[in-house]
Amino acid sequence: MQINIPLPPSGSSAFKTRIWKSSIPPKIKHFFWRVLSGAIGSSTELSRRGIPIDHTCQRCSSASESINHLLFECPHSRSVWRQSNTIFSGSQAQDNSLEENIEVLLPRYDRSTSKEIQLLPFWICWQLWKSRNALIFNKEIWSTYRTRQC
Repeated sequence: MQINIPLPPSGSSAFKTRIWKSSIPPKIKHFFWRVLSGAIGSSTELSRRGIPIDHTCQRCSSASESINHLLFECPHSRSVWRQSNTIFSGSQAQDNSLEENIEVLLPRYDRSTSKEIQLLPFWICWQLWKSRNALIFNKEIWSTYRTRQC
């Protein structure tokens, strides 16, 4: 008899702990735990789990839809970040790994920065995910303006 031992989710547990201890709203913490664990249904993640699916990004058709591509690398995501006036307004996210990009998002506690501004990048990621799902499931195309509205 073969016993299947469940493997722990991917991603750094220390990094996930930092997310859980942050002041991010609970639903966003859960979303980021799923992101770091590879547990959201991007095309490449679904394909990795054995689901026969085209893993090309449905928005740009120029790359595989990894979680990192979806949140940071896709031309739509880059446009949203450029227009957001946040830490990713520039182009530093293009060549980073998913964990490196999320590390940049972690709130920097500075008395001169409001909590809303600190949390805005997390809400943008949430909106990028919602925008992707609106496209996949409802054939709804969100503008960059609508996507960055949190």
